[in-house]
Amino acid sequence: MKLEAKFKLPLRDAKMVLDKMLDEAKNGGEFIRLPETRKILRGTCDSGFGYHEKTREFKVIRVYDNYVQDPANAKKWLSNGRVAEMLTLGNGTWKSVGVGIVPFDLRFPTSVNGALHWLRPLSAGTEKLIVRFSFELERFETFPSPLCLDNIHGVSELRNISMGELEGRLYLCGKFDFDHINLWLMKKYGVKDSWTMVYNIDMMTAQRWHFGFYRPIKSFNNGAAILMYHSLNCLIYHEHGGCGFNLFDVSGTQVKFEAFAHIPSLIPLKVAVKGDVEVHNVHSR
Repeated sequence: MKLEAKFKLPLRDAKMVLDKMLDEAKNGGEFIRLPETRKILRGTCDSGFGYHEKTREFKVIRVYDNYVQDPANAKKWLSNGRVAEMLTLGNGTWKSVGVGIVPFDLRFPTSVNGALHWLRPLSAGTEKLIVRFSFELERFETFPSPLCLDNIHGVSELRNISMGELEGRLYLCGKFDFDHINLWLMKKYGVKDSWTMVYNIDMMTAQRWHFGFYRPIKSFNNGAAILMYHSLNCLIYHEHGGCGFNLFDVSGTQVKFEAFAHIPSLIPLKVAVKGDVEVHNVHSR
């Protein structure tokens, strides 16, 4: 069952948009607690959540720096390497995974085509900008990025790039040059040449665009318009070929928030997850 909000173009009513997209969040939902680990976790833990289509199981990946106590000084901790673990929801046990080098500083976890994808730091190099974890092979792999990145000399030309899923495809969105916001879609999964630029928005117009991260949420009428989340706690609506945009501030938010597109499900979490799990309601926390 697929639920999809229908909006009439041109989109002008900010209240209508926010009511449609935020109403479900107010109604609450369900969650389960992940099992703890015996390893010592210190510092940043990179993670991701995805679905293995062949086994029909939900998976959680976490990557972190493992530390052990110094035998000569109990107050001192020693680095014990980079660790990657996978949990199959309902199994209850974390499993060590990852063959070869386990990457670091992973951002924008995205589940597409039965695999998890992350965006790496630009300092890793444009040919290694995207990393994938294959649920089937249980290992990390590099993944092809757009051809335009091959012609960029120096990572200083890349600013505020985000990655995610739009209409079932992997995307990269951000400033690929000084004064334009580009949205690239991978039309054919895993094929480098299939990366296609579907939006090229000029930022140097009379209505100046904000600097920061842009994340597309919804594309309307086969790309006629797009709704994007901006890292300054707002939503931006832009029509293809137009020079301006509509900015929707979300009032009443006291802290930073993020917006994501998703399809609501009527299937209880207890049914969706295999195994014996304890399901909690968000209002019970």
